[in-house]
Amino acid sequence: MDSPSSKRLTRKDIRQPDRFIDLMGKSGRFLAQKKKLVAGVVAGLLVIFAGLWGWSFYQQRESQIAAGQYFPALELYRTGNYREAATALAQVAAHRRTIYGRIALLHLAHVQVALGEYPKAVETLQEFLRRQSKDPWLRQIGLVNLGYVQEISGRCPEALAAYAEAQKLEGSLKDEATLGEARCGAQSGKPKIALDSYRRYLSTHPISERDGEISLKVQELEAGAAQPPTAK
Repeated sequence: MDSPSSKRLTRKDIRQPDRFIDLMGKSGRFLAQKKKLVAGVVAGLLVIFAGLWGWSFYQQRESQIAAGQYFPALELYRTGNYREAATALAQVAAHRRTIYGRIALLHLAHVQVALGEYPKAVETLQEFLRRQSKDPWLRQIGLVNLGYVQEISGRCPEALAAYAEAQKLEGSLKDEATLGEARCGAQSGKPKIALDSYRRYLSTHPISERDGEISLKVQELEAGAAQPPTAK
């Protein structure tokens, strides 16, 4: 028996191309036939990569511009130059895709409250919440601020909704939302909401600087609830 190394090649073996070479040949012929399509795909990929790079560069550039405008605007706000601060913060807020543009809306709302422009402040905070739909911490800040502006402008029924939503989110202002809900419940003639909110606050803060004040409010509300309704 012939060994594998001494086996003779037949003409059939010589004529049959290697499978790898055959595969490459078929691939080459396909590419040659579809060269316009392949060229189009490659060009398309290059356009996509260039677009992604350009978009990234644009975002970085926009963020730099917003940052450069944000800090001077914030200084105007801190020094009480509210009219100038409102204009400057509105310019920063125009950079919608940057964190500076979103945070500027919060400061702009504070400026508008300081100027007594409560309806504008409400609209500004609602815009902030539209832009800040995912981050629970920032969203809670926006909701508590919205509730507060609505509360001080006599719109407690609307404020109750903002405070209630804020309490569902994890963040550092959950207690402020609970107390805001209690205040608005009392002001809106809804003592049950006020009592439930104050009691909920006391249950999580049995010892705090405000527990005496809040306990007194609970007693007043309980006393009012115990009184029989006056005959008409």
